[in-house]
Amino acid sequence: MVKLRHIGDTLILTPTIMATRRTYPNARIDVVVRSGCEQILQGCPAIDNVYVVASPNKDNRSKYHWVQQLRQMLVFRAVRYDYAIEFTAGDRARLLIGFSGARHRVTNSFGHPVPWYLRPFIKDLVCFDFTKTHQVVSDFHLVKRSLALSEEDLGPLVYDAAHTQAANCLPPLSNCAVIHVTTRWKRKEWDFAKWQTVVNYLLEQCERVIVDVGPSEREMQVGLQLAGKMGERVICPPTSLKFSELAHLLYSAKIFVGLDSVSMHLAAACNTPMVVLFGPTSPDSWGPWQVDNYQIVQPGSCENHSNRYRDGLDIDNLPEIDIKQITEQQVVDACRKVLSRIHEEDSKCTPDHPTPFPEM
Repeated sequence: MVKLRHIGDTLILTPTIMATRRTYPNARIDVVVRSGCEQILQGCPAIDNVYVVASPNKDNRSKYHWVQQLRQMLVFRAVRYDYAIEFTAGDRARLLIGFSGARHRVTNSFGHPVPWYLRPFIKDLVCFDFTKTHQVVSDFHLVKRSLALSEEDLGPLVYDAAHTQAANCLPPLSNCAVIHVTTRWKRKEWDFAKWQTVVNYLLEQCERVIVDVGPSEREMQVGLQLAGKMGERVICPPTSLKFSELAHLLYSAKIFVGLDSVSMHLAAACNTPMVVLFGPTSPDSWGPWQVDNYQIVQPGSCENHSNRYRDGLDIDNLPEIDIKQITEQQVVDACRKVLSRIHEEDSKCTPDHPTPFPEM
């Protein structure tokens, strides 16, 4: 399986991988991803091997990256796969499956026709309109059209708790909330002052609030600034957490509040109840999968996404939808509803003596 997209997109593939493993328990399942995405698959026990190709960013590539890719193509060809399926709808991924020598080489041509020079190498063309479905379902159906998978096998995102580890930079935690306030894409970000209001509410409900941030200097500065303004009960780790560490934190968190990001998808894999803010992206396609969640959707985001391929537009060139129109009261109300549901469920499970949250 070849998926050369972002980290969150890579995690979204895990339900399909698990469904394939349940149907074919003795199969060899290898996955090819972009450099930097491999760590998010450490928590998926159904994968035999993860291969990495160079980043599409030229600044992050070695000048000899093409030599590594050629070697990988020779390795893939030597395996003699039965199926090579790519989920990227890009020439690079299609080239990999085309030269894999697999008996069945599958790609989705909807919105991204296969170029003439690659058509002789692609055995199975699928034309499936994925703009009206969640990306988990889109990935699953691409495989289902080639393999006899059952809809009943399509489960949640996967990051196995056995593959998590506590972060040394955090104290022992219980009854905490995790928030994710920044992303690589500024168009997805919300107002800093509004986050302060939300954090104040969460501090009334939880002992601590952990600010999760990405690895960039800008994201780290925003997280540290927010933690500095909110007091000692709000913690921003001094470095970006590894996915294994973030997963460990999310498994014990009371609630996750954040933006459409890999952290949101990882929280879904850890079955963490959540509130998610959406602006330019559609929750119909990218929303939390099979987890208790409350989505705050900026009007127009779903229509914006559905027109992305029909109009031949790149997502970076779409008209902006201002996520900042979402109010802090909307987010606080959503948190209150999710936490109320958690309290009701806890009361049903432990009516006499509530069980404390486990310490990390």
